[in-house]
Parts: sequence; C-alpha cells; structure tokens
Amino acid sequence: MTSRRRFVLLLTCALGACEAPNPAAPALEAPFLMASSGPSLLICPSNDTESGGGLVSALGGTVSLAGHSVQVPLGGLLSDTEIQITEPASQYMEVALGANGLEHFEFELPVLVTISYARCSRSNLDLRPLEVWYIDPATHELIEPMGGIDDKLTRSVSFWTDHFSGYAIAESRPPR
Repeated sequence: MTSRRRFVLLLTCALGACEAPNPAAPALEAPFLMASSGPSLLICPSNDTESGGGLVSALGGTVSLAGHSVQVPLGGLLSDTEIQITEPASQYMEVALGANGLEHFEFELPVLVTISYARCSRSNLDLRPLEVWYIDPATHELIEPMGGIDDKLTRSVSFWTDHFSGYAIAESRPPR
C-alpha cells in the first residue's frame, strides 16, 4: 500500500467513515488514532516520593509541599483537620491528597489545589494547554476532568475541588 493511500485510509478512519476492521491490516492503526484523540497524563518521571502535611482549622489555611499546595477557605472545614500531600514516585506528574488519614474526603466549601510541574524539564510544555484530572491512583485511569488554570510562568495548574483523592496533570490534545 502506498504511503499516500495509507494516509487517506487513516484520515478516513479518523473522520469516522471506516468500515469494519480488516484482519490483515496492522493492529496499530486504529488504537493509535484513538489514543491520540484525548488527553494523556503528563509524563515527568521521578524516583522519589515526597510527603508532608499540616493542621488546618475551620478558619482555613494553606498546606504546601514541593510547589504543590492546598488552600482551604474559612468554613471549608468543620473542625481541625490534618491535610496530607504526597507526590509519589511515578512516571506521571501526580499527587495524592488526603485528610485525617482518609484517601477520600469531602469539604464544606471548595478548596484551591495547585499542582506544580516544575520538575518537568520538557521545553514543549509551553505549547499545549495542561489540565488536572481526577485519577485512579492504582491504574492511572482518567476518571473526571477537573480543569484548572495552567500558569506557564510558575509551571503549575490550579483548580477548585470539594473532595480529595488522586489527581494528575494531563496534556490536552488539540482538535484535528
């Protein structure tokens, strides 16, 4: 098959006009198209795990670790709460947030979470928008987009949430 014909076939499939898959065709074509159409977790490997935390009262407060932070507003908590931030050793730019030792925690009011990607040395990160996703920390499956404001100057993404869990930065795919 000529490269021009293959390109036309791939373009036709990408636009949704493909017929049933041909068993003789290479298995990489369709999954490659599907994988490149959505967001993908930001790859930024680290072999080190960092953890920290602090006590926040019903009056609010901020807990920070390695450029990551959680800002709790006045009334966001009903009582003193220990907030934990963990940046696990991972190939992805992810954090696990917890409160009072719980993996999942809900606030009275939304809190502002900032995830730093300053450790990422890739220069092309300024070319694509970045966003935060709620993820399954074990499988790294993308569960829910959290959005966020990507500050290219500080190399961080900030977003509002009313619950704690695992979060990771993802690269948005530009529309074709």
